[in-house]
Amino acid sequence: MLAAASAGLLLAGTAAPSAGLAAATTTITSLTVPAAPVDLETSPGAVIRAHIVDSVGVVPGDMSDEIDGATYLCVSASDPGGDDGCYAQSPHLVSGTAKDGEWEFDPFDGKRAYGGWEATRIHVVRADGTSRMVDLRPLPFPRAFRTIGRFGAFFDRQSPTSAENTTITYGGTVTLRARAYWIDELVKRHPIAHQQVRVVQEDQAEPVIDGDERLLTTVTTAADGTLAVTVKPERKAFRLYLMFDKGTSADGVRYMDGIAWTGRVDVRVRIGIRSKPSTLPARTVGYVEGNVIPAVHAGQNAYLQRYSGGSWKIVSSAKIRSSGRFTLAAQPPGRGSYRYRVYKASDALHVYNVTRPFTIVGT
Repeated sequence: MLAAASAGLLLAGTAAPSAGLAAATTTITSLTVPAAPVDLETSPGAVIRAHIVDSVGVVPGDMSDEIDGATYLCVSASDPGGDDGCYAQSPHLVSGTAKDGEWEFDPFDGKRAYGGWEATRIHVVRADGTSRMVDLRPLPFPRAFRTIGRFGAFFDRQSPTSAENTTITYGGTVTLRARAYWIDELVKRHPIAHQQVRVVQEDQAEPVIDGDERLLTTVTTAADGTLAVTVKPERKAFRLYLMFDKGTSADGVRYMDGIAWTGRVDVRVRIGIRSKPSTLPARTVGYVEGNVIPAVHAGQNAYLQRYSGGSWKIVSSAKIRSSGRFTLAAQPPGRGSYRYRVYKASDALHVYNVTRPFTIVGT
């Protein structure tokens, strides 16, 4: 149902012509807005119609246009403190011609807006490229309407943030903290209580949700919308996502789904040394035995490094077995103390790691 009012050519709705185009005018002769609240989840949209008369012609806008190069409708929140908002979107000519016709606008264009609104201005781009901003407020047409949709929902107080990268060793944990809230038309935040939040790991270096993510766990927000959850990533992650579905608050307010993400999470392999010689005759071979955890690196190399001349140099290597174990040959080049460590390089699953240095004495 539309509340409509129409008048003849109203001087109050006429935009002044630009220099060099004295005969050109833009006039709004009628404006219709929804009379009943519009549920944006069950209806095509909050349709607003305006009859625009222009002696040159009106060019529809396009989503790809710059806002100054499009024909669009401006609406503002009717509640105190509401902000004016303009939406560059293509109006649809429903009757008449581009020079004298009825145009249809959907100012929210698929967005699930919620609240009271007023149509305030129409920006008209004309066929010759000039434009006019027509103020609707002085005109004797109903301009107020209401929509029922979903408020935007978000996370804040997040830790780690999307700009923070985290490094742990295999078996370590990451604790995520955040608060879920929805935001009303006056930009006031309201906590989302008792909402299930999924913690999802994205392994690939792609900033999109495309179904290849892995669910790590779920957590429920507290009464104030906060959450804290500890997860144990098995492999390195491009991101960890916090996600919740759209829902309805205890007092009946609907809100959209929400998402937030961390920075990169690097998971280092864990290297254990099971046995090693403490002394060896100079230039004889002994063995350093250990294992790489997790045991998913079979066929890759573990390296024994010796500190010499101010840097660590590889002195031997060995294949990691399916059990994760390795055996490395150590050979002191002479008498004296030598520092060694075991190194495993990064791969697609885990980040490199090294053991603490240990000493083998050549005798």
